[in-house]
Amino acid sequence: MTDSQHSADHGDDCDDIIPYRILLLRQVFELSAADLDRAAGFAAGTTGRLERHDQRVYASHLIKICQVTDIDLNYFYNQHDPQLVPTTHVKQEQIRLLNAYHQIEDIATKRNVFELIEALAVEHPSSDAK
Repeated sequence: MTDSQHSADHGDDCDDIIPYRILLLRQVFELSAADLDRAAGFAAGTTGRLERHDQRVYASHLIKICQVTDIDLNYFYNQHDPQLVPTTHVKQEQIRLLNAYHQIEDIATKRNVFELIEALAVEHPSSDAK
């Protein structure tokens, strides 16, 4: 079902459109609901409840999702071309790295990975580093 079909089936009510757009955004970034829960700091199962309309979507949810995905809040409300999710390969890579990092349970390993990434970033800064 496309976003326009979804809108036609459910009207233009944001209560119906926004949960679908959360799902669409998650699919674009190849995130599971659990990944988005972790990255956004939600309680386990929150993303699924938001997408299924089992929990009301509040501005605080959208703000956290926007921070994690680096998309503009207008994505959730824009009636024009809603399927276009502003994303880049770099942003997807950042999210995948963050999710993988958060899956490491051993504290010492997690610290070592963090220190390795920090050292590599200092040794090989990106061209857009300021």
